[in-house]
Amino acid sequence: MIREIKNKMDFDLLLTESDPNINLVRDYLEHGTLYGYYINNEPVSFIAIEIINGEVEIKNILTLVEYRGQGYAKALIKFIEKNYSTYNTFLIGTANS
Repeated sequence: MIREIKNKMDFDLLLTESDPNINLVRDYLEHGTLYGYYINNEPVSFIAIEIINGEVEIKNILTLVEYRGQGYAKALIKFIEKNYSTYNTFLIGTANS
């Protein structure tokens, strides 16, 4: 199940695993939206997005090590594509891109 994470700042340090700049992580968490893929009511994969100049930018995507390779990040990307389909442009702005 995918849902928005309201207490997104609780995950700032975790998200530095895929984006080492804590200041940037905190900035896009403050201005953007964080979604989680939940298993047993616990988030195991995360995607942070921000709407900038009418474009959807994926700022961070991370899956916990023990859950990698099972398609959770892919499901999150498809969720963003579907739920933000009114936008024409999607950008990937992660630290590793």
